[in-house]
Amino acid sequence: MVRAKLKFRLHRAVIVLICLALLVALMQGASWFSQNSQKQRNPQLEELARTLAQQVVLNLAPLMRSETPDEKRIHQLL
Repeated sequence: MVRAKLKFRLHRAVIVLICLALLVALMQGASWFSQNSQKQRNPQLEELARTLAQQVVLNLAPLMRSETPDEKRIHQLL
């Protein structure tokens, strides 16, 4: 009977350890997928930022080149 209890406890401990290992593996996989998707987004965000900066420059440059810059229109654009 003592041997059966010990065997049951051992099996239970092994099952718990396996479940913990699977949980850790699942969390590592989720972390990896998250990092991978962030790496794919970075070039898109850089391209978007570059495009927006170019648009702002194209809109602001004519207003700032004049001798009397129109501050109201500049503030509206910004």
